[in-house]
Amino acid sequence: MASQIVIVVARARNGTIGKDNSLPWHIPADLKHFKALTMGSAMVMGRRTFESLPRLLPGRRHIVMTRDPEWSAEGVEVARSVDEALDVAGDGPVSVIGGAEVFADRVRRLIAPGKEHPDEWLATHRAAHALGMPTHCTMLYGHVENYEERVDHLLRLRDLQDDTGGFLAFIPLPFHPQNTVFERRGWRFSTGYDDLKMQAVSRLMLDNFANIKAYWIMISTPLAQVALHFGANDIQGTVVEEKIAHAAGAVTPTEEKVATLVRVIQEAGRVPVQRDTFYTPLRRFDTP
Repeated sequence: MASQIVIVVARARNGTIGKDNSLPWHIPADLKHFKALTMGSAMVMGRRTFESLPRLLPGRRHIVMTRDPEWSAEGVEVARSVDEALDVAGDGPVSVIGGAEVFADRVRRLIAPGKEHPDEWLATHRAAHALGMPTHCTMLYGHVENYEERVDHLLRLRDLQDDTGGFLAFIPLPFHPQNTVFERRGWRFSTGYDDLKMQAVSRLMLDNFANIKAYWIMISTPLAQVALHFGANDIQGTVVEEKIAHAAGAVTPTEEKVATLVRVIQEAGRVPVQRDTFYTPLRRFDTP
């Protein structure tokens, strides 16, 4: 059994992890962090994620899941399921790399044709939860999906949470179209009204999730403050030099200070609590 499972979710502008040497990381600290997370570990991924990599990454095992019994590649260990992949990985640390936008097949064919099938994404998180490894989940909305597909995405997450209880938080992420083909085709940023509706619907539908995040980097700090009255109970941490959302047009700061976030939460009539990655309370700010 793996001693540790790290879920690494990333997506470059071309819809892959690393095709054509275009990586979703733009500063040395990001690359250093990814290397630190994965170096010396067994990396588990789907076939299309592997094929998007520019080359084998040194110092790491590459375990690729595929349904094709004939497929193979030099330097790769092949598995037919998540369970088999984790068994092949053995007792050491495991890094699962990949991501999910909206689960609906129609949507993924349009915006993420190189990504794993949603069933594989869900199976990976199910396996991690069975090993006692909690994870987070997201939904990227405001591109080509419709309301029915948003609801389908939320229902699949709720069903898995009913089975495992392993998700720590859900983070709705509004699509940022700038510098993408969608901008050239007329897509616009979501409105604050839409973002608040998404927060409220997430809280109502995901009644088995303890935490719903209003990600201030994507929706702005003032709107995240309002979202604390629309179902959110987390507005994310301070962050340092966020680049991915800003490359797609985000106009929010690249980081916030602790004092600023404390003030924003208190002004919303809530009590700020500093937490760790696992939502363990570290410090409570009771008085303004």
